[in-house]
Amino acid sequence: MFKLLNVNNPIVALEGEEYFKGKATDGKGGKEVDRLIKHIVGSGHISTLEHLTYTFAVEGVSRALLSQLTRHHVGFSYSVQSQRYVRMGSDDKIGGFDYVVPETVKAKGEQVVKAYNEMMYKLQSDYDLLRTLGIPAEDARSVLPNEL
Repeated sequence: MFKLLNVNNPIVALEGEEYFKGKATDGKGGKEVDRLIKHIVGSGHISTLEHLTYTFAVEGVSRALLSQLTRHHVGFSYSVQSQRYVRMGSDDKIGGFDYVVPETVKAKGEQVVKAYNEMMYKLQSDYDLLRTLGIPAEDARSVLPNEL
């Protein structure tokens, strides 16, 4: 799942007003900020758009994908759900870990998907056992898959 949580149009408007030294408009209706942004884009002076900040919530992707995204992060910042502070046990608040079944596994048919799900169940059981034995979450998480 991919959701846009925040767009800072007012920041663009402030930068645009500074750039144009006054209220800029495209001559059409709408809020002043919207008109200014349309004017900036229409005039080709888009460097002020570099002041934008977008905040996205990305859910339902694997930690392996997040690892790739954060490895190539020029101009981006990331926050990833903690496996140290968020307990992944079956009896914990979240009720165990979620995982992603790769498309290649799904393509092999129901029997392979069943085997994959059984492996995930086993990993959940292993994590739960370690936590029951008093192993801290930050150490027990080592048995969790990257496809969370």
